[in-house]
Amino acid sequence: MIGLFNKLNLRPVERRLVVGAALILFVALNFYFVVPRFGDWKDLEKKIKETEINISKYMKETNNIPAYLVRLEELQSAGEFVPTDETALSLAQTVLGKAAEANLLVQRQTPAGGGDVPNNPFFTEQRVTIHFTSGEKELVDFLTKLGSDRSLVRVRDMDVKPDPQSYKLVGSVTVIGRFQKKPLAKSDLPKKVAEPQKPDS
Repeated sequence: MIGLFNKLNLRPVERRLVVGAALILFVALNFYFVVPRFGDWKDLEKKIKETEINISKYMKETNNIPAYLVRLEELQSAGEFVPTDETALSLAQTVLGKAAEANLLVQRQTPAGGGDVPNNPFFTEQRVTIHFTSGEKELVDFLTKLGSDRSLVRVRDMDVKPDPQSYKLVGSVTVIGRFQKKPLAKSDLPKKVAEPQKPDS
């Protein structure tokens, strides 16, 4: 530093001014860039503790996977599985059977499609629309029988109006049915996840 001052031919007063300016600049830089970071270590320690707590919770829940899989297998085996390619036929047979029991005259039926049930990986859905002619009592009986059935068959849409002679009712009913998907294949249950080791402090 003295050699630099000698090269610049600075007098003692000028040297003091340069050193003072450098010191002020150093303090200012520390104030703006270093001092605000003093609390970072505490924040980092807090985040580390929160992460360790979360990891412990996740590991505990992950170790419950074997029990969950066993329960899932029990629930899947408790329901009646209908093969996917037969669900539409099964729904049509159910609807026509209920209509026959209620003396509802079905003029025609049309499949209305189907697919997976949103947010439910265990069931698939099918729809069928029937066009009918009936009296009030027959229609009410038909809807009652559909609603009282233990299967997941429900009316989605219905359009009813009197016939031209006003003797009977004509209309259409769209019925949806939900069927259990094929149970998952049995597989080896995952082993428990080892608790993570905390780093040496």
